Amino acid sequence: RYFDYNATAQLRPEARAAWLAASDDLWLNPSSPYRAASRVQVHLQAARAQLAALFAVAPERVLFHSGATEGNNAVFAHWAAQLPANARVAVSPADHPSVVEAAQHFFGARVAWLALDAAGAVDVAALQKQLNTGAYAAVSAMAANNETGVLNPWQAIAAACRAAGCAYHCDASQWIGKMPLQGLGACAYVTAAAHKFGGPHGVGFTLLPDASSGFCSLVG
Repeated sequence: RYFDYNATAQLRPEARAAWLAASDDLWLNPSSPYRAASRVQVHLQAARAQLAALFAVAPERVLFHSGATEGNNAVFAHWAAQLPANARVAVSPADHPSVVEAAQHFFGARVAWLALDAAGAVDVAALQKQLNTGAYAAVSAMAANNETGVLNPWQAIAAACRAAGCAYHCDASQWIGKMPLQGLGACAYVTAAAHKFGGPHGVGFTLLPDASSGFCSLVG
């Protein structure tokens, strides 16, 4: 039996069938202006709309890319470029290395480590106190830990960050496909990798902030 699903999952038959069909029939550049390529664009936008519907968000919030590592790095790179030069970001010290290392690379000494409770989950009460002081411009904490299995109270974190006007990024790679998706769309940024829940390697997505949220997105 296989017990390493937190590392990667076997490609599901339906995902394999869709992947092969797209490779055979939809390989053209969807941005090209000719008719055959526009057909690919139609399928791409349909896939974006289907994924968005799962999270009850607008299709414009879905950005496809190569996986959660790319998405996590892109979020921190964008924050580094768009937030004020003295902005501080708060990160869970138990997060995935692609989050922790990206935070350290782009923000250095301006990274604050979130307090964890005895179970290893983010201490929301402690975070709330810091948010009330305006200490952080952005917060990043995963939904479910890939090593320990600890589930973070991401719904409470998202609500606290929204109330404080602070952007919240949630790496949901270990949550999606295993736990209910309801409410994830309320996070400003959500990143995930398809291979964690039966999709192909090299495919991932980020949910971007809603245009009306006031948070800077990665596009536009």
